[in-house]
Amino acid sequence: SHELRTPLTSIRAFTEILRDNPDLPPAERAGYLEIMATETERLTRMVNQVLDLARLESGNAEWRLTQVDLGSAIDEAATATAQLFTDNRVTLDVDRADPGPVVEADRDGVMQVLLNLLSNAVKVSPPTGGTVRIRLRDDDGVARIDVADDGPGVPPPDRELIFDRFRQGGAGGRT
Repeated sequence: SHELRTPLTSIRAFTEILRDNPDLPPAERAGYLEIMATETERLTRMVNQVLDLARLESGNAEWRLTQVDLGSAIDEAATATAQLFTDNRVTLDVDRADPGPVVEADRDGVMQVLLNLLSNAVKVSPPTGGTVRIRLRDDDGVARIDVADDGPGVPPPDRELIFDRFRQGGAGGRT
């Protein structure tokens, strides 16, 4: 619920600013509207994740298996998160063979995993000068994607907890 409240709070605050200040300069107004649009998109993604989880748990998930070029998927995820990296002054280092391996998978599911991994890595990276590395390799016919950041890591007591539903590791990193 905390994760859902954050974008809602932002949307509400900027809506009230726009309502209470009709004479704001156009550039400032446009900036607020852009933030509201971004937060609305983020909230929509979170709601969709909750719905996806419910479908998975009920056994009603629909997988749309297609041929997925993992190199292209990584490029797309890097592009989609580029502004997040820029805003947080974190460098994204993409290391992949060209062409990347092609696997049979649900493309939307692969993209969601990549976006989550990259977004989480940014959150725990040092706020200035951090680096996130995403690496794609074909290891003897098995596609392998590694995402590494230079954040504090997951403390040993939290390593099992992070795989529980609605749980996060300790207080380290930015949230």
